[in-house]
Amino acid sequence: MKIICAKCKKLMGEIEPFDDSKETRAKCADCVRQEEEERATRMVAAPIKRGSRESKKIILDNGAEGLITIAGKESESLSLWDVIFDGRKFFCSEETTKEFEKHLESIPGDELPVTFLHSMTVKLDTPKRRGKKKQEEPPAEKKPSDSTTYNCTVRVSKAAARQIFRDKQSRMEQVVGILADAAWKASVKERMREHVPGTAKADNSAT
Repeated sequence: MKIICAKCKKLMGEIEPFDDSKETRAKCADCVRQEEEERATRMVAAPIKRGSRESKKIILDNGAEGLITIAGKESESLSLWDVIFDGRKFFCSEETTKEFEKHLESIPGDELPVTFLHSMTVKLDTPKRRGKKKQEEPPAEKKPSDSTTYNCTVRVSKAAARQIFRDKQSRMEQVVGILADAAWKASVKERMREHVPGTAKADNSAT
């Protein structure tokens, strides 16, 4: 009997009885892997209501279940390098590492809830139709950016919490390094501009 993948129809092999021309269905490793990846990134559409709050459940890439909440409304506003570990917010940096470890060790058990910035949506204004203006319109007032930021809360082990902290810290140090390098290059260009030959032409012509 031939083993055929039920999804992609690929021939996977044969099983006894070999003289039987019938086919049996299964799933190949590639199709199983693809389904797992799709399942890991698929957001559950049904909202989960907790009291007056409304949040959404999501499956993360590692298979853990997370809870999406609106920052500033349903959960605390966080920066890219802020993480809430079991109710306490930390700015993940080298200076806060010891305090973070102390807090982590004070938590009983090996798991804790962790909340971090997940994503942001920005609403764009509807473009106005062009046409002849009957009269000059006053300039439109600038409106604050209409955006919504979401946080994700997931329960992880202490080892995973440490990894999240180190990852945020590493990214912050990379950004600081990039900004410092850009500032240094700008200052070098400015100093070179001050010493460019020909800047004293006006003084020479006056003599």
